[in-house]
Amino acid sequence: MKEQALTLCLLPGLDGTGRLYRNLAGRLDAAFVVRVLAYDSHCFEGYAALADLIAPQLPSGEDFVLIAESFAGPLAVELAARRPPGLRALVLAASFVSSPLPASRLLAGLLERLPAMLPPGLLLERLLAGRGADRNLRDELHGILRHIPVSVLRARALAALRSDAGRPLARLDVPVLYLEGRRDRLIGRHAGREVVRLARNAERCRIDAPHFLFQVSSTAAATAIIDFLARRGIGQSNGRGLPDRAGINQRQAMIAASRAKPPAAANAEEPPACQSCPAIRAPATPPIPEERP
Repeated sequence: MKEQALTLCLLPGLDGTGRLYRNLAGRLDAAFVVRVLAYDSHCFEGYAALADLIAPQLPSGEDFVLIAESFAGPLAVELAARRPPGLRALVLAASFVSSPLPASRLLAGLLERLPAMLPPGLLLERLLAGRGADRNLRDELHGILRHIPVSVLRARALAALRSDAGRPLARLDVPVLYLEGRRDRLIGRHAGREVVRLARNAERCRIDAPHFLFQVSSTAAATAIIDFLARRGIGQSNGRGLPDRAGINQRQAMIAASRAKPPAAANAEEPPACQSCPAIRAPATPPIPEERP
């Protein structure tokens, strides 16, 4: 009964639109209620102000999990630190809680003095999606960026570079999962290590993916999230949350079968879900076709 299932609230990255979550949402909605909480594309006044706008949109009277990628890590911690009723866990992917890059604050000062402009398209694609990014993903990314003011993107980037959510993270009681892309050229391994060091109850899972972990390796990421929630006992087989382990496996098999690749591409598999947990393996599935207006 879908309306009673555990709710997953997805917080988008720097773009804020949530459109890049299409693949991940498609792999999770068989077992959960999935809600993407998009941001205002024409205004940004800091993480705290953004949290004020997002907080009223969180589920009321039901259990939920916050899932955040990249830029949204400090936002998710800010929301979780307000201890909203029903929050059961926090998932951070290719993200950070402070100083995402070496010399982040110096870089922020430099960025603030430069004219507001985006990096060259090819460089941006390589940083975010790695080599050989799917054309649909590239088109979607550039289509999104064309409709967001560069000033807003720069303001968000500056806030990320100056973020410091370490202390609020250390005070959280909910379990935390950190998903790290092994081929992430933007956020280094130190970010995941810091999350695990600061959080009271955290674990790290490495996935063979670039910075766009949720977009490029959505099946592997979804499997890792489902397994984490099941192992932590978040949402039981009582009609209000996760199905039991057999139910999870059955749902994953159904997803894989419904989106199976044609025979010619049968050998092309998505990477294992979690390099730190060799028992977890994700079924091979192609990206969900992008919708066209």
